[in-house]
Amino acid sequence: MGFDFQSIPIIDVSPLLDKCDRPMMVEDQGVLKVVRELDEACRVAGFFYVKGHGIPDSLVKEVKKVTRKFFDLPCEEKVKIKMSPKTGYRGYQRLGENITLGKPDMHEAIDCYRPMESGEYGSFGKTMEGKNLWPENPANFKSLMEEYISLQRELARKIMQGIALALGGPPETFEGERAGNSFWVMRIIGYPGLAGEMQYNDVGCEAHTDYGLLTLVNQDDGIHALQVKNRAGEWICAVSIPGTFVCNIGDMLKVWSNGLYEPTLHRVVNNSPKYRVSVVFFYEPNFDTAVEPLDFCKEKTSGVVRYQRVVYGEHLVTRPSNEKGEEIAKLKKGKQRIQKAFWADSASNSSETEAEKRSQTNVEFPFSLSICLAIVNMLDIRLQEGSLFDVKPFSFTIAMWSVDIEPFTFAVAMWSG
Repeated sequence: MGFDFQSIPIIDVSPLLDKCDRPMMVEDQGVLKVVRELDEACRVAGFFYVKGHGIPDSLVKEVKKVTRKFFDLPCEEKVKIKMSPKTGYRGYQRLGENITLGKPDMHEAIDCYRPMESGEYGSFGKTMEGKNLWPENPANFKSLMEEYISLQRELARKIMQGIALALGGPPETFEGERAGNSFWVMRIIGYPGLAGEMQYNDVGCEAHTDYGLLTLVNQDDGIHALQVKNRAGEWICAVSIPGTFVCNIGDMLKVWSNGLYEPTLHRVVNNSPKYRVSVVFFYEPNFDTAVEPLDFCKEKTSGVVRYQRVVYGEHLVTRPSNEKGEEIAKLKKGKQRIQKAFWADSASNSSETEAEKRSQTNVEFPFSLSICLAIVNMLDIRLQEGSLFDVKPFSFTIAMWSVDIEPFTFAVAMWSG
């Protein structure tokens, strides 16, 4: 849990990177200094910047440049790599399709995961099987991102060696069966800027903690949108600092550390008129790893086990599916309200006007009966398929309307989607 920090520490990790995987690294004074700084950052803020990371600045900038080029493309071009259950939830999501804590996020994104072969984890991993979908335009998108992923994986692996030492364990703690075959995730994200005379934007990504071990954020220079919540409840801006990545720890490290390190709530609010891009790499445990408090961490908590064992892949798959189930339930409720509002009284006089029918229901709604009927028919099809992708973003705004948020929200979202 974050304490009352007012700024996020900056850590030069170059001494750690220089000595990683060497026998005497645990005795190197430069390494030990980095380890102390990592320990302090993980205990106090759960966030830190890393500099001296060794990834060429030209590559970091080019990754953001091609990201912006992709999001500038027409919608019909972007949806050629559209995400669906058939793609193992890899690919492009339109504005509002990603859900965080039951709410649609105001961003568009490409989701990438470590490729998973058919049957690699049996029925357990079937949901996530597949290969990443890469756009044909920009032409260098795939090669550039794959190079970047490779470097991010290695950087995260070495930082985790430092965190292992900070917890009091051997540097290889998070190698091998724990995270040696990391089920990494990368999200390539675009956040719309302020429109017109708006003073405040919608939340681009709701407040949350990350699932895994360590997150590395490559964010736009000069656009300050990432916010971190301290213990006092204040939102601290994680400003972009050239030459650094923003790093934060995740839920699985909380379990392995037995609560010595806890992830910190964070969100994205883009109050700039400029479109913001962010490329976020999530270093995760192995997909089938059983995560439970480490013995040397339990010793530091008087032997008390604070967190129960969890299999990472189950944690990853269950959380989104639970949210999806909740949204389907809300959609069904929204459908019922639409039906009640307009044609529940099927025995009424056929010449009765729509306005008269509305007056009898005491339900406000901004659309004609024919439009609502079309919406319900589409919902029926999508609910039967178990897929929400083709009806977003307005499916979620129907859900919001069904729990008494103003119908105007629904109207705007449907026609803007």
